[in-house]
Amino acid sequence: MTQSMHQIVSTRADHLLHQFHTAANPPAVNLPWDLLQVNARVWGGSLVTDVEGSSAFFIHPTNPTLSSVWAVPSYGSYRDAYLRFIKQAYGLANPSIPGGLDVDHLRAKSTAAAGQFIRLEVVDKSANRSGGGIEKRQTKSPVTKGRIARGHTPGSMSFLVVLKLAGVLSPTVRSSATWQARRDAALTYLTSRGWNRDTVAEALDTLEEMADAR
Repeated sequence: MTQSMHQIVSTRADHLLHQFHTAANPPAVNLPWDLLQVNARVWGGSLVTDVEGSSAFFIHPTNPTLSSVWAVPSYGSYRDAYLRFIKQAYGLANPSIPGGLDVDHLRAKSTAAAGQFIRLEVVDKSANRSGGGIEKRQTKSPVTKGRIARGHTPGSMSFLVVLKLAGVLSPTVRSSATWQARRDAALTYLTSRGWNRDTVAEALDTLEEMADAR
């Protein structure tokens, strides 16, 4: 039976969250082309060019949930790339993004080196566009700028990506009136998924410190 887009989005998010929780190595979300090629072989599928030099699909031969779509930060038509990916991986003739959802990069494109490919997924629109969270603040961090200058940006999924997939707002700057509420909500969600509270709190502290370094 053909899956609906809502089912596809939910299944893909749940799979990534499960992988992050249980796998020895966190799922990759940001890779240079040569490593994306290497990973495609390790993942057991094929890498298909979508738009030359700008977007590509990893296609798993038997399980579309394991397939993925990637684009460089400068590629502006990533929503269209995602829909082309759904057509190819899932066989849907005319897919569309359900209301209230966005196609977005799992890592902020402004924090990735120009030639690297970032994984795209569907996320909650209101949370994605809320502003003020860690992802937005990372773009102004000297740590991020230093990594980009060296051509090195982290390639693995983090708790920040978990929150993005779950539609949970990441904490604002600590001086903000909303910081405590958003941090508590993030901690509550992450611990409800089975992560240790102290581990999560430490990880969020590290992400916040990096984002707010000046």
